[in-house]
Amino acid sequence: MDGTGVAALTRTHHTCHMSSVDLSQIKQLPVSERVALVEDIWDSIAEDSARVEVPDWHRKVLRERLVKYRGQSDVGRPWPEVRKRIEQGQ
Repeated sequence: MDGTGVAALTRTHHTCHMSSVDLSQIKQLPVSERVALVEDIWDSIAEDSARVEVPDWHRKVLRERLVKYRGQSDVGRPWPEVRKRIEQGQ
C-alpha cells in the first residue's frame, strides 16, 4: 500500500483499542482494501505470535486429533498424487 488509507489506518491504530476504529468506515472501503487491511492485521498478529496464548482446550483438541491421525495410516494421500489431481482438475 502507499502509506495512505487502509495501510495508514492499520499503522495508526494497531496499538489503540478496537473502539477507536470505526467499523462503518471500514465497511465502506472497497473489498480489495478491506482484504489488505485484514492482511495487515494478520501480519501484525504474526509479528507478536509468541505473545498469543493458546488455550488449554485447543492443546487438548490438537493432541486428540494427532493421536487419531497417527492411528489411521490409510488417511490422506501423498502430495504428488494430490497435486496431480489438482492439475488435472479432478
